[in-house]
Amino acid sequence: MNQKNGHQELEYDVLIVGAGMVGSSLAAALGQTSLRVGIIEAKTRQERVNGDDGRASALALGSVQILDRIGAWKVMRSLGVSPIEQVQISDEQFPLVATLRREEIQVEALGYVVENWVTSNALEQVLAQQTDVHTFCPAKIKSMATHRDRVEVLLDWDGKEQPLTAQLLVGADGRQSWVRQWANLPMNSVEYDQVLIVSNVTTEFSHSQTGYERFHRSGPFAVLPMTPSPEAPDLSRSCVVWTAKKEERDRLMSLDDRAFMEAMQPRLPKEMGQLRSITPRSCYVPRRQHVRQYAAQRLTLIGDAAHATHPVGGQGFNMGMRDVAALSSLLIEAHIQGKDLGDRDLLQRYQQQRQPDNETVLTATDLANRVFSNDWLPLQWMRDLGLVGIDRFLPVKKVLIEYAMGLADGLPR
Repeated sequence: MNQKNGHQELEYDVLIVGAGMVGSSLAAALGQTSLRVGIIEAKTRQERVNGDDGRASALALGSVQILDRIGAWKVMRSLGVSPIEQVQISDEQFPLVATLRREEIQVEALGYVVENWVTSNALEQVLAQQTDVHTFCPAKIKSMATHRDRVEVLLDWDGKEQPLTAQLLVGADGRQSWVRQWANLPMNSVEYDQVLIVSNVTTEFSHSQTGYERFHRSGPFAVLPMTPSPEAPDLSRSCVVWTAKKEERDRLMSLDDRAFMEAMQPRLPKEMGQLRSITPRSCYVPRRQHVRQYAAQRLTLIGDAAHATHPVGGQGFNMGMRDVAALSSLLIEAHIQGKDLGDRDLLQRYQQQRQPDNETVLTATDLANRVFSNDWLPLQWMRDLGLVGIDRFLPVKKVLIEYAMGLADGLPR
């Protein structure tokens, strides 16, 4: 610790901006070592941990393995997770349904649907046990400067100024990343002519631990199996993500719950029967974005700060978790060897490991959305042949399942 401008300057090895699920996962991974980690978060702890807004994420098995290694998965299971035992993929204009089953690659689940408050609470419990991880919240960065051997940050921390230093600063502060903008890192960005309407529903019949991805002309309609709510423990509950055209947003969002359920019912899988209830809807515009450069002097980006994808296939959070695995592995290895954590070559290796995979997922999700949200007859034939290929040829199916589960290339230790 040093004195600077009358304030006690706190020294860290790594500073992480953003205490969301990806940023907290990185902190928890690094907190298993002797590294000193500081987390800078604008929201209060109550806003982050108690903000049960009903949102959920589909966790690939690779992400589950990462969360298990950092000690969060056991807590998450105790709070409630819903396994996905099979996934059905279909096109509204084609009768065949391609089904991916867990038995085909002999795993207990293809993935899990977990409410975001569950993941946040579990990570909070892990971080509370790590003595070398400190969280500054609510806090915002007033100024920042990078130097040859360190990065300096001045915080507005709950109304007080607090200077910090570190070898490396990691931006995990979401799609509108302040860190990315400060570093002026170039980014490719495409906004879709669609909106995503998200809600949780209860249904007459069980979802049978099945996830559904049905493609319509307006975009994909996804149903994710969830655990029952405490208020209605006997009703099957699912998270629905309805992709609609932008021009439909105002009409759909203005409907009362009964009318909205009537509009949704024809899209719901027949196996689930009638809709029984629906939670308040949220709506946002999907965007594809990817930074061309992951790092600048003594800083780098992970998660949505580096890339964002259309939610088709549910890969957004899982990409961020693979970022966590790669970056934490490199930083821990450098720490053990006594090397500089902000070294340019180290950050370049992180980009080389993660950029190709992220670009592949971004391209695949973009292509799937565009191909299946299209009425052009040749494309209809192509996608229908693709569904036949997925359903009939087990080697093709296994490759698709392993990639969707985040296991295609293995995970860093």
